[in-house]
Amino acid sequence: MESSVPIDVRSSYSVGKSACSIRRLVRKERAVKPEVYPFPIPEGFAGRAEYLRHLAFEGAKRRWGDPLPDKVVERLEFELCTLAALDGHGLDASSYFLIVSDYVEAARRMGVTVGPGRGGAGGSALAYALGITDIDPLEYGLLFERFLNPERICMPDIDIDFDEDGLEKVFDYIVGKYGRDHVAAIAEFGMEEPRATELCGCVRRVFFHACGVVISARKLGDVLPVTDHGGLPVTQHDGRCMEEAGLVKFDLLGLKALSDQKRCIELIKARTGETIDFSRIADDDKEALAIFARGDTGGIFQFDGEGIRDFLRQLRPTRFSDLVAANALFRPGLLERLAQFIRRKNGEEPAVCDHPLMGDVLAETYGMAIYQEQVMLLAQRLGGFTRGESDTLRKALGKKQQQVIDRFRVKFVGGCLANSEFRVGEWRDERAARALAEKTFRDWEEFALCAFNKSHAACYALLAYRSAYLKAHWPEDFAGLS
Repeated sequence: MESSVPIDVRSSYSVGKSACSIRRLVRKERAVKPEVYPFPIPEGFAGRAEYLRHLAFEGAKRRWGDPLPDKVVERLEFELCTLAALDGHGLDASSYFLIVSDYVEAARRMGVTVGPGRGGAGGSALAYALGITDIDPLEYGLLFERFLNPERICMPDIDIDFDEDGLEKVFDYIVGKYGRDHVAAIAEFGMEEPRATELCGCVRRVFFHACGVVISARKLGDVLPVTDHGGLPVTQHDGRCMEEAGLVKFDLLGLKALSDQKRCIELIKARTGETIDFSRIADDDKEALAIFARGDTGGIFQFDGEGIRDFLRQLRPTRFSDLVAANALFRPGLLERLAQFIRRKNGEEPAVCDHPLMGDVLAETYGMAIYQEQVMLLAQRLGGFTRGESDTLRKALGKKQQQVIDRFRVKFVGGCLANSEFRVGEWRDERAARALAEKTFRDWEEFALCAFNKSHAACYALLAYRSAYLKAHWPEDFAGLS
């Protein structure tokens, strides 16, 4: 959703060309520490971190059962410890999670459809326990450190998809809970194009997108200028300036696919009286998977283009992990990797990997590394990297930060040589072990720009799978959406 607020270009220009550039809208100062609105907690808890822990473990029992499996407890403790460290640096990451959890829960109470997840947040067991996301990161091998590096001091960043009609309801809820003085949509600026020589670089118009919302601990008017547009508070600085001003942004996005799912479920309910609960649907429904194998994915989010439909017919997905891989792989410049993945999936090429330690990490992708998370896991397992180091490596590879890459290459090779589990069989020989370690790292460098965020791919594959489930079992209702 976009709305425009016209401005007087002549008056803008009269104060000088540089005065109407984005950079002059906020003075260039040292970035201040972000301040999250302190989430109000009930009595009986020592602080927000303790309340978050309580909600997390209660939610985890609903997700995984009681008593909780050891691996779940270990994962939650790791994630909560990471947030506690951020709280200790004054970032109040606990409030951030509580705020997001609160408006997601409120959305569901209001009948708003919420997406299963988006971006790296799908790798958080804490987010899953709190109901922020709807995909089990332990079941699908998703990493928290891909979402929030435990060795960096930075705020979490969680994007949430809602159905399009429900987005405004969620925004109104946030305004009502925290107050109009503390909440605003975030403005963006349209600039004069280069052909307008004298006005080039000046602000031509101001508009806002409903997805960007700031929730401030302080009154926003004391931090930056805010205007009222049609009853909606809107900042007069753009999103790039929020961090400099010490403000925290929350991203709420409206998604047509969720609106379609909601409408289809309503049609099914009205016609049959049956209520569809996606949480009770397994990820191996044969009829839903057959929709993808036939390429019958018209109207299904991210799988409805002719190109990907042809790819699906060749791939013939038989399990949910094939959909995650298809979502990650079908991008420009990956034709050879697509062909190789098809060959391996269909048994036309051996699904092998270079070392036994890589086996279970690469098994679901038939011996091919296609996710950033796979590189991170292998860096930890083979080279002895910490969780934080593996994420720093992932980022350096993707951004071609050569100095960091060179430093980590040395560390990885040395870690492999010192790893007794790596030095087995033919790799007891140091030259052979070194050669494989160097080849592995070189492979990562070559495909780094192609590697995809598995958490995001899994979340959106689940969203697509749910649409396919509706199409497979209630084709008439699904067809009524078009």
